[in-house]
Amino acid sequence: MVVVLMAKAENGTKWSGVTAEDAKANEARKPKTDSSDPNAGIMDLMKQMYDDGDDKMKQVGDQFVIISSSFFYRLSSLLFIS
Repeated sequence: MVVVLMAKAENGTKWSGVTAEDAKANEARKPKTDSSDPNAGIMDLMKQMYDDGDDKMKQVGDQFVIISSSFFYRLSSLLFIS
């Protein structure tokens, strides 16, 4: 058995990845948010999850959009009956 102990050269720094490829992949995965509108940040995060997800994730996202839009359509038709 081999045990390797490692320490950072500078205390207080954070590694974004062990290799350069890991660092690039972690940077690409970070959500690009704008703090001016919280709703836009949530939508950007959901879009990134959809883009990076597998087929099952995309199917669940599509079902959510369909169900939520039909719910809000029915709710608005109930509220705005003339």
